[in-house]
Amino acid sequence: MVEYNNLYEELCRRVNIDKNGRNPIRKALLWYNQNRCFILMLGWSEIFRRIEDLKEQIILLRPVYSDDGNTTELLFMAGKQTEKTMDRRNISSVRQSLARSYHLDLSAQSRELEQKFNRRYLLPFYLPDGRVFVPLKMRRPQVIGDATYGYVDVACIKSVHKVNGQTMLKLTGGEEVPLCSTSLSAYSSISLGKDTLEYLTSRDHDEQEQVLDALGILINKLYRIEKILEKF
Repeated sequence: MVEYNNLYEELCRRVNIDKNGRNPIRKALLWYNQNRCFILMLGWSEIFRRIEDLKEQIILLRPVYSDDGNTTELLFMAGKQTEKTMDRRNISSVRQSLARSYHLDLSAQSRELEQKFNRRYLLPFYLPDGRVFVPLKMRRPQVIGDATYGYVDVACIKSVHKVNGQTMLKLTGGEEVPLCSTSLSAYSSISLGKDTLEYLTSRDHDEQEQVLDALGILINKLYRIEKILEKF
């Protein structure tokens, strides 16, 4: 853990303010929470946030090694722009936290998709608003057992291509993310994500039709009862 004084001086240097407070134009707020330092400042994009606070804007989450250990990088939409931040937790915890924020059972989801597509591994997951996140290999592990797959909203994927032999994922906003897999493997996962999106759209339509049919039957029964009661 960085000493408070050293960290405070570095904070002041980064935001270009006098540490004695004589420059009021740019301000920074520094505080400690459970012996961990969280920094909010103007002009510094790498701040720690929790995925629960960005759940409606998130487009990509991927495991990364940082000075804080095994953490998760988040890409999210801020208006029409894509921004980046970090969640201190590992990607397994982040993914589970995202699911809990929507009261989702990821295990039940996986069983549903296994039966639908006859596939057991590297399945996408989806959110109630229809977003489908596909797994793609985004890092090589430094420790055995560390997660290697990140997840990206399939609707935000533009293409997969090679740059000097490196497989790259290009997002609709123009950002490029290096992948640790072949283009074929990436396209296979993306294709399954698109199939899942189509399946969910079809399933929701079928459910709506069933609801409308049930309402039609109920209305007809009520109409008949009303006609019978009119006779008395």
